[in-house]
Amino acid sequence: MKRSFLTGLILLALFFCPPLKAATIRVEKDGSGDYTVIQDAVDAASDGDVIMIGPGRFDDITTDPQHGDFRVLLYGDKSLTLKGSGIDQTIIGPESYEGTNRDWGIYSYSGMVSTKIQGICFENLDHSGVFLDCYEVELENCQFINCNDSFSFFGNGPGSVRSSRFVSDNTSFPTAMFFRGSSVEVTDVEVVGFSTGIQCEGGTNDIVISDCLFDGAGVGSTGIYFFNVGGLVRRCRVQNFTSIGFECSYIRQVNLVDSVFESIIHPDGPFGRGLHLIGTGQNLVATGNIILDCDICVVLHNPLGEHTIQGNHFLRRDYLLARFVIADPNWDFNEVHWDFSGNYWGTTDIDEIAWFIRDARHATGTTMYVDFLPIADGPVSTECITLGGVKALFQ
Repeated sequence: MKRSFLTGLILLALFFCPPLKAATIRVEKDGSGDYTVIQDAVDAASDGDVIMIGPGRFDDITTDPQHGDFRVLLYGDKSLTLKGSGIDQTIIGPESYEGTNRDWGIYSYSGMVSTKIQGICFENLDHSGVFLDCYEVELENCQFINCNDSFSFFGNGPGSVRSSRFVSDNTSFPTAMFFRGSSVEVTDVEVVGFSTGIQCEGGTNDIVISDCLFDGAGVGSTGIYFFNVGGLVRRCRVQNFTSIGFECSYIRQVNLVDSVFESIIHPDGPFGRGLHLIGTGQNLVATGNIILDCDICVVLHNPLGEHTIQGNHFLRRDYLLARFVIADPNWDFNEVHWDFSGNYWGTTDIDEIAWFIRDARHATGTTMYVDFLPIADGPVSTECITLGGVKALFQ
């Protein structure tokens, strides 16, 4: 009886015992904080702690002979929040871009932990700005300037990037954001000057990209790339790329809604594609989008499963070789019909629309048909912010 009574008291005490409070560790270059080097604060921190980083450029290095120079190395054994003083004050990286492919900003080993990064500018990191293999990541109010692979997340948990900016003036930089195998939320993000704006792959259905700008600055190749993933792209603008606005390859369920793909123009010929749909997959729903001033609005390769491509604007580039839609000329298997009915093509001239659609009616070697009738007789409803400007084209 006494033992049961004591056991009850112990359990009751544990129940009412307040949880351990996360500590706040301060890093200040002027010595007024707990540490002057971010890595020292990381090494001293406990699981769940917050590291507040003051103003200044932090370029202290932890060197790995095989992998390069790390500004911050996370070991995957504790969840941490790294919070800067703002993107115009807290900077991680060297003053100039070296091009040695050894400079890393924040790097994490694999671990079932979460990492939160806020209010930091990453600059001139020629290998990667942030590379994380932890379980969960949140990146918010950050900026990446001239970082080679700016942000990569390989964890299996949720990853989010919000209210951040990625800028490059180096035409060889490959990817602003890369996600593999994780659920993804990217919102209110601006990407300028990368070869690829965002790449998502690895079997998840939980990709959400909304209210973002992807600008290739006339040198980038692809705005958005999906491989074996599903999700939602909504209210985004993709412009000034030389190859592809949005590529869906072997996708799952994808919804493309109220977005703009503009000026996808290849410098060596009519090869720029607003939408590039390739590989077998599940359902694509595209509605309320505007695809304009592209060499080719849509390129169709191997057919998807069920698909709905209706209620969009397809406004081809004013160039003789530009096309609304091109079907794969090497598709000579079973007959495939793509339902493009209910879209607006900038004209109501059926013959003109048909002329600029290259499918089995025009191209030998393919059995794909683009069924575009009936057409919409005017611009269709969309939430896109550029709707007013598009309507003006037809007045």
